[in-house]
Amino acid sequence: MDRRGFLGLATSSIWGRGAGAEQVTAPGGGRVTRSVTQYLANNAVFNVRDFGARGDGRDDGPAIGRTLEAAGSVGGTLLFPPGTYSYAESPNFAWDDLEILGQGRATLRHTGKGVGFLADGWLRRPRRKVWNMRIENLALEGNAETTIGFLFRSVHHGRFVRLRVIGGAPTGEGFRTEFFIANYCESWGVTGNERVVGALPGTGIMLTSLAEPYQRYSTVDCTFMNCIVEACGHTGVYLDQAHSNMLRGGTFEDHRTGTGLIVGEAARRNIVDGVFLESNQVHLECRGPHNQFVALTALGGLCRFHPGADFTRLIGGHYRDVAILEGARDLKLLGIAASRISDRGLRTQRLGCHDAAADVPIADHAGGPPSHRRWRSAALAGSWVNAGGEATTAGFMRDADGCIRLRGQLRRSPSAPGGRQLPLRVFSLPEGYRPAYRHLVPVLSRGKLGILEIRVGGDVVLMKGAIEELSLDGVVIAEEPVA
Repeated sequence: MDRRGFLGLATSSIWGRGAGAEQVTAPGGGRVTRSVTQYLANNAVFNVRDFGARGDGRDDGPAIGRTLEAAGSVGGTLLFPPGTYSYAESPNFAWDDLEILGQGRATLRHTGKGVGFLADGWLRRPRRKVWNMRIENLALEGNAETTIGFLFRSVHHGRFVRLRVIGGAPTGEGFRTEFFIANYCESWGVTGNERVVGALPGTGIMLTSLAEPYQRYSTVDCTFMNCIVEACGHTGVYLDQAHSNMLRGGTFEDHRTGTGLIVGEAARRNIVDGVFLESNQVHLECRGPHNQFVALTALGGLCRFHPGADFTRLIGGHYRDVAILEGARDLKLLGIAASRISDRGLRTQRLGCHDAAADVPIADHAGGPPSHRRWRSAALAGSWVNAGGEATTAGFMRDADGCIRLRGQLRRSPSAPGGRQLPLRVFSLPEGYRPAYRHLVPVLSRGKLGILEIRVGGDVVLMKGAIEELSLDGVVIAEEPVA
């Protein structure tokens, strides 16, 4: 519905006055009558007080609904002056181009069950989203049955600033985002340092996706600046289905029996920069790959990297305990200071790190035993000799990805027995270079295709081809577990 079409509807719905007239105070004093149509035609800002809201703690749900309908239908601004606006059930605040602004201490008091503040573009238009919303300076006062404070679902390219949750269900969530794309969020707060009504939610901020089967519609490409999440029931911030987001600045602290920040298995390519973590039982639990943590302050607690946190980067910052668990692969610790590093991962790299407890540098570590990262000469079986010269001696190595690589040009030894004798062993790989299971790989044998078998015990055997010449160049054995 466009602006003109809405004006006629509004005259019969707003304030419950069929004639669409209101009494307002004139600038010089006294009362004048103004039509609703005139109000809507001349205002882009829709004040909930003008639509019947009182802001004194009594039920303002109907008045908020009327104001939302007016502002949302014409792309205006819904304004909450200072006060406390109560309602039992949240309307759906999701409208394209709608602005919702609070003035001063504007508090929305949710007295019912479920979601305290709902902005759901998926509900308004299934399989679509709303665009360009702006919501600023509101506090949500939940109760023991408020399961989610602010729920943003299927909202894109918006701005959400200075939003606070000051009460909710102990097992609930302060903020939850689903299918939340390219939004700017700043100064979200779930903190016991403000006036709290009842208890704070169990989880401060949850970044995730729509429910099954739409999990691919996740929280992506958003910026979260200076979020303050403190003293929640068990978790400060949880990145569940979240990809390529930036969390910069802020504090996740005082979760004394829980975790400050959890990065789940499906969270990847996120950057957490300059966040302060303190007084948590565990500061950081990372289970997802390709995430970066930059300049964190995580003193007095544990940062733990689980299997699945592959290719994660920890860059700069101060830590007490860093634990890399067995099964985590290819982590990089760059320029950090830590009192203790427990590393059971595979190919962890440490560069420019400092032992904060002993006040000494930590030796650089390239990600694996140095001998594994260099070419080693192969002890050829008696039927073969090296044909590549000293510069390209036949050999093997393990690269930074854990793959075993072979190289070399071979030919038949003059002292080898006559006749064709296949299969024929070429050489054996020592411990540390043997694959987890049997591989058959193609090779060039006298210019034609041959088959090389690499066995679990380390034997490299020519199964098919000519024994006069053999090229091992380009052979790569990926060590992956058997499916």
